[in-house]
Amino acid sequence: MKKAIILLGLLLLLIVGCTQEKMEGGPCSYQTYDAIATITAVNGSEVTFTIEMVDEVTEEWHISWLDSYGDNEFTETIDFELEVGKRKWLEVDLITEGTCSPWIFDLDVNDKWVDDTDPPPQ
Repeated sequence: MKKAIILLGLLLLLIVGCTQEKMEGGPCSYQTYDAIATITAVNGSEVTFTIEMVDEVTEEWHISWLDSYGDNEFTETIDFELEVGKRKWLEVDLITEGTCSPWIFDLDVNDKWVDDTDPPPQ
């Protein structure tokens, strides 16, 4: 009888443990990097762009992210006008702690367009 109760308890624990959803969100921290966005397409309020990192990326996970996604095009919804071919300063936030979005792009960080002689905006 004692073995049956223990076995039933373990079985119940396995069922409950396997059906709980993974909790996401909570307090998250990010490392912010300066980058340049090159606009490759505009469709209404959606803009597609590539990124070129300006700041040196040193954290291992962030280097891995850049190796995997850095050459990709990204799409964001914006509420201001951009033109294909333009280059704009961009802030890239890469997660350092928590389970929120692994990256956040801020194309609206300022109204500064990239000129080859411009340093990143402060």
